[in-house]
Amino acid sequence: ECIQCQYQCVKDFRKLLAAVMTDNLWGLINEKGNIVLPCRYDYIDILDNGFIAVKKGARWGILNEKCEFVAPIECDKIEHFINGLLPIRRGCSWGFMDIAGNLHTSSGIQTYKPFKNGLISIQKCSKWGIIDSLGNEIIPCEYSVINDFSEGLAAVSIGFKWGYINIKNEEVIPCIYNYASDFNEGYAVVRIGSEVMIIDQNGNVILTLDCDQTGRINDGMLAIQKGGKWGFISMSNVAISFLYDSVECFRNGRALVSRFGKYGMIDKQGNEIIPCLYEDYFAFIGENQYAIVKQAGLYGIINSEGNEVVPCEYQRIGIPVSGLCQVKQNDKWGMLWIN
Repeated sequence: ECIQCQYQCVKDFRKLLAAVMTDNLWGLINEKGNIVLPCRYDYIDILDNGFIAVKKGARWGILNEKCEFVAPIECDKIEHFINGLLPIRRGCSWGFMDIAGNLHTSSGIQTYKPFKNGLISIQKCSKWGIIDSLGNEIIPCEYSVINDFSEGLAAVSIGFKWGYINIKNEEVIPCIYNYASDFNEGYAVVRIGSEVMIIDQNGNVILTLDCDQTGRINDGMLAIQKGGKWGFISMSNVAISFLYDSVECFRNGRALVSRFGKYGMIDKQGNEIIPCLYEDYFAFIGENQYAIVKQAGLYGIINSEGNEVVPCEYQRIGIPVSGLCQVKQNDKWGMLWIN
């Protein structure tokens, strides 16, 4: 035994420390079994960046790697680090601690959401803004809604009107829209009243669309719906007819579509490169781009050209790994090589 059996409970080591319990109270030991924090807390959580959360009664505090308090046991809730900041709630208001142990408190933060690129959106007085990984408020809390930045722009709403700002909080495209999507591949979908448009990052209208609903721009194509049926349109105004009950985004020049409850795939010209024959469809996986499909209640595998490499005659098929997959037939399991 490296560490004697003397504790009520032990947890796995994390960051070279393990939480241990004696007399219903928690402490910490190091990898040699030495006590580095006496068992005096109701709960302990080992956090990232060398910090430790400890609970006494209903309140939490934070210790550094030397087991010194950097936040006293006065917190109502402590989360885990996101984007370099540790969210801490006291009463109804959130604050943050950075990885250096500095506390950044700003009264009235009601809630928060992690964004990409080290940013966090915060809400004060029902308005949203953004802070950076140092806790600096880089976008003031003045928006009804603020989306994450995408291709340098964030969709924001003031009241019920949407537009776009940059990281400097400069209004790049005015808040004049009833709806505004995130930018992708240089374009976004917006709506004024019943008029749906595709715009570029300067706010120029590229296309005006006759549709009821849209998907996400991907691989140069946008899914659009009219009269309950889906089709596609390219950024150069090449359309694929409204034929399908459901569609997914284009990826690598192909899109999954369904008609009358059966799945297939089309290319950007609207050709059904894999006919809508399958009752279920699991996306292409692995280097060989296989897809698991279901037909007449049984499963098989097709390649990216739509050719069957495993016929649809199995009750279940597992995901192929290194050319080998699990199969179930006649209620018995086996393994199958895919040629």
